[in-house]
Amino acid sequence: MWNSRLNALCFISLFTATLVGCGTKDPLQRQGATGIVTLDGTPVANGTITFEPLSPGGHSSGATVTDGAYKIPAERGLPPGEYLIRISAASHERSETNEAGGDVPPPAKELVPTRYNAKSDLKRTIEAGKPNKLDFELTTKTK
Repeated sequence: MWNSRLNALCFISLFTATLVGCGTKDPLQRQGATGIVTLDGTPVANGTITFEPLSPGGHSSGATVTDGAYKIPAERGLPPGEYLIRISAASHERSETNEAGGDVPPPAKELVPTRYNAKSDLKRTIEAGKPNKLDFELTTKTK
């Protein structure tokens, strides 16, 4: 009788440990995202893209944009839902000298209109279980 109770206890412990170990590795169900960012038809050389959740308590993520392409891998990706997108790209033009005569460059000029970053209204949905290829064709012309 003692032996059968010990076997039952071992079985229950092993079964419970198995159930606990079968939990989702990522409870947020993060999804990756990739895409191309162009400005007036030209790939953005260097910039950033940020996904900000529209629902409270969500998680944001972002990536650098290089030669028009960005990639957010799933391990640092976004839970499914709607996001506000902000895209920035700074000019790398530098002046020879500053007012004091030094080599300190002036602040970088933002190449992307504010309607795509500081005052962005770009929105996209991240979907679970699908490739999230989200391209952005930005223009400097006002609508």
